[in-house]
Amino acid sequence: MKRIAVIIWGFSNSGKTTTIRHLVGVSKRLCNCNFKILNIQNTEIEVFVEGQSPSEKDQTLEELIHVYYKKDGLPNNIIVAEQINGKNAGSTINFLIKNQYKINFFVIQKPESYNKTHWDYNSKAIPSKIDLDKRIDDIRAVFSN
Repeated sequence: MKRIAVIIWGFSNSGKTTTIRHLVGVSKRLCNCNFKILNIQNTEIEVFVEGQSPSEKDQTLEELIHVYYKKDGLPNNIIVAEQINGKNAGSTINFLIKNQYKINFFVIQKPESYNKTHWDYNSKAIPSKIDLDKRIDDIRAVFSN
């Protein structure tokens, strides 16, 4: 089975964790754990989720996965929030490359620098439900056959 990773890349307070919470349907704090999500074909798949950027926690994705899996393997599917210019952002990418994950980046962009899309953010506002739903569709498509 191929390994797939989604990195939601953005600045601090840009909506990375909000996006992941919307995807997995929880309002609580997200930490290294597995969730079942539906892909675009409505097939249930299991994903390892790290909803808070490892860089913001001063940890690496590898450390967080090994805590959960107790060094007994790796998840096939990963969704991780990562902070642009985060201290351990390079470590996250290197870990995924080393372990042969197909990496998919979704970048939450500053709207003044880019065209308006559902991946833009305003640091003073929570993304709308419509924008979050569109983000979720983009992520679910990555895990489709």
